[in-house]
Amino acid sequence: APSLLIGLVGGVLYLGFSPWPVAGIVVASLAELWGLWRYLKRPPRPGMAPGGRWGKLLEHAREACRPLLALRPLPLAGYLAAVQALFFLYVVLLARALHLETGTLHLVFFVSLFALSRLLPISLMGVGTRDALAVLLFQTVGVAQEEALSFSLAFLLVDFVYLMGGFGVYLKLAGRPPER
Repeated sequence: APSLLIGLVGGVLYLGFSPWPVAGIVVASLAELWGLWRYLKRPPRPGMAPGGRWGKLLEHAREACRPLLALRPLPLAGYLAAVQALFFLYVVLLARALHLETGTLHLVFFVSLFALSRLLPISLMGVGTRDALAVLLFQTVGVAQEEALSFSLAFLLVDFVYLMGGFGVYLKLAGRPPER
């Protein structure tokens, strides 16, 4: 969510729009997070079965997110900020390793927009859409197509390794009985 918000804000600012839509996006995102928090905290109504597929999906999502309620918002925000900082540090280091000459702010906004492109239901992990977006965005700051594509593919490779590591941890933890 933070990466998506940075991508939206960065995209709006990068495209030269007024800062008012940015303020609106930030306020709407904070309101949505507050609403989600309240929804998760609300106990399920006894005897009220969720209606339809969407209702069942929402209730399933609520139960899956219940462990998040044990977390305190301030430490959670600090943890998310640290994770985002490490993520963007990895992005900057990857770009520097590939000798990609562009500003850090551009990298942060571009990679956040890549996260938005991964949500499009037309590709797996954003392959193709992210690559085309990388070429388009990096060209605006004078980076050659080949360099932009190499960054996008290296980003995909590191992302894949990261996801497989997380999947391995998930499989290991899924085999354990729940702690009581």
